[in-house]
Amino acid sequence: MARFTVLYSHGNAEDIGRVSQILMQRIAKWEADVFMYDYSGYGLSGGRPSESNVYMDVEAAYDYLTIVLGVDPNTIVAFGRSIGSGPTIHIALHRKVLGVVLQSPVASVYRVKISRVPCTIPGDIFRNIDKVNKLRVPTLILHGTKDEVIPLSASQKMALKIQEVYCRWIKGAGHNDMDGPYAVYADQALQEFYEKIMPLIPRTLLRRGVWTSSTEPKNIWEANKGCLSIENS
Repeated sequence: MARFTVLYSHGNAEDIGRVSQILMQRIAKWEADVFMYDYSGYGLSGGRPSESNVYMDVEAAYDYLTIVLGVDPNTIVAFGRSIGSGPTIHIALHRKVLGVVLQSPVASVYRVKISRVPCTIPGDIFRNIDKVNKLRVPTLILHGTKDEVIPLSASQKMALKIQEVYCRWIKGAGHNDMDGPYAVYADQALQEFYEKIMPLIPRTLLRRGVWTSSTEPKNIWEANKGCLSIENS
């Protein structure tokens, strides 16, 4: 039986058909159920893509998981890649989740092109950097040191604002190869993070057999200026 459920929000220019093929082998290693959904206007979904619609999409996905499928909110990990970090942070702030994973997240859309802006520009969307300080659950950030789309500095700045944050800067990884050549390092960090948050699941769920813990979580995180970080060797 899966120990928890990952609510996965994909990146831009992707849909669940493409993402599921890429992640199929990795998902088996996570020992989790994974629920994916498409944003409005993506894949086979109708409507038009917009920030507000994306937020409604992730809320609908979460509500389907918890109300229709009966998944306990205490076992849901919200996972967002790239632009998917927007709906992931949104759902973590508006619904109960066990933890958050942000892979190559955006600080905001405008900051993707203008990384050194001192403050949020009017009209900007997915203003994650202005919201992450409100996160109250363990959060893992994965980012490649050679990301050519979203600079590593975006994650570094957000990490300093998050209350309980764990980071892995994957040496040599770009924006779109963390699910390929560098997946082994990402999966190692994910497994360690998952083991760390497992004890947070209420004991009542443990007695019901929702999950079983194989080993005690290891103390793998090293403090570094407010961000707990390790790199692959």
